[in-house]
Formats: sequence, C-alpha cells, structure tokens
Amino acid sequence: PAPSPLLVTLGLRLLPSTALRKAFAEHVHVPLLADYFGRIEDVGRSWRRGRLDSSTAARAAHYSLGCAVHNSASYMASSLRSWGEQMFFLSLQQQEGAAASAAASVTFFEVDRPGSVEGWRSSAKRMVAALGDSIMDEISEPLRLYVEAAAAQGVFWLGPSAGADSEGQAMQHAVAAVSEELLVVLADLSAMLRQCNEELSDRAQGALRRHVARQLDAYLFERMLCEMHCTRAGLEQLEQDMSAVFGIFDVS
Repeated sequence: PAPSPLLVTLGLRLLPSTALRKAFAEHVHVPLLADYFGRIEDVGRSWRRGRLDSSTAARAAHYSLGCAVHNSASYMASSLRSWGEQMFFLSLQQQEGAAASAAASVTFFEVDRPGSVEGWRSSAKRMVAALGDSIMDEISEPLRLYVEAAAAQGVFWLGPSAGADSEGQAMQHAVAAVSEELLVVLADLSAMLRQCNEELSDRAQGALRRHVARQLDAYLFERMLCEMHCTRAGLEQLEQDMSAVFGIFDVS
C-alpha cells in the first residue's frame, strides 16, 4: 500500500502559509522526485544494455532487477497519483491562479516535469516492453534452431521451388509430439515468464504476456506461414507445436 500523504507533508504543514508550502514543495520535494526518477531511469537504461554473464543465476538476478525497476516506477506513479488527489496538494496546485483554472484537472504531481505521474507511468511501461524484448532475445537462437530443424526434417520448406518429392517425403514425417527443438524454447520462455509473474503485479504480468505473445505471433506465424510452405504433415506438427506455445500463456 502507498504510504500516507501525512508522512510526506508533515514538514510542509508546519510552514505558516500556503505560498511557503508550495515554494518548499517545488524547490525541495519536486527536485528530489526528479533526482530519484533520473536514478531509476539510469538503472533501467543500464538494464536494457543486457548482461555479460549467461549463467542461470545471472539471468535470474537480471530479471529480478528489471522487475524491481518496473515496480519502483509503478509504485511511484500510483503513490503520487494518490497524493495529488489529497486536499493538501490540491490547495498547492490552486495557487497557480488562472493557470490552474485552465488545467483544473491536473494535480500537483501531474504537472509535466521530471518525476511526474506520467513520467513514472511511461517508465513502468518502457520496462515491461524491455522485459518482453529481453525475453525474446533470450529465445531467438532456440527459435532459429527450431525453424531450421523443421525445414531439415521436411516439415516445411523455404520457397515454392521444392517439387512433389518433397511433399511425399514430408508426408512420412510422424507427428507424435511437440518438436524437441521447440521444447527448449518453451522451457526457457516458461522459466522467464514464471519468474516475472512472481515479481510483477497482475496488470504488469498481463502487459508482459501480451508483448511477448505479439512478438512470437509475428515470428512464428508471419515468418513461418507467410515465408514458408507447409506440407500436410508440417501443418499437423505446427498445430501441435502452437498448442504448446499457447499453453505457456494460459493463465486459467
């Protein structure tokens, strides 16, 4: 839960006038928020550059930090939104006079400046997207190997130049289970999503799943189905493989 606005405004309430309280908030509180915002943004930018260590422990620590950056930004956005709706901060915003009446719906912490509510919201959204992009980068090589293995086995082929013999050979391919190469992708994907699910809010989890699902859809369907020609057996195998992929995103 967000801390009480009373803890944030206790010192301000001791000042004798609203004008002094507003000046103190703008020259002390706002710069502190901007400084913290800058620090969180720096950590996020550093995180997006990736990690050097490819070990499992390093990967877990990497995603924990990414989730922490998102959570910090999301917490600040929620807290400042709540504080800005308190009468104390509404009274500070009203000191703007005519400017305030022109933007009456804008609370003290929604004013466009570093560390504003919108700034924190944008930072949180960027981190969800960065987490999703990082997950896709992690599985890009296993995905490539999956496509190559399927093509080598005659499940589908690149381009329309393959003849009827390819179709006949591919029909001999037995569709018994999910492709072994795809199981590697699913194991990595499941592990990373599971960790993020444990550390993110339900709303952020949903945004992350949608981000990854859209990129997987673009890779698997747009590339494999639009650029490649599937045999009948290949379609059966692809259907089974895609059922396994969809199961990763099943939250029921």
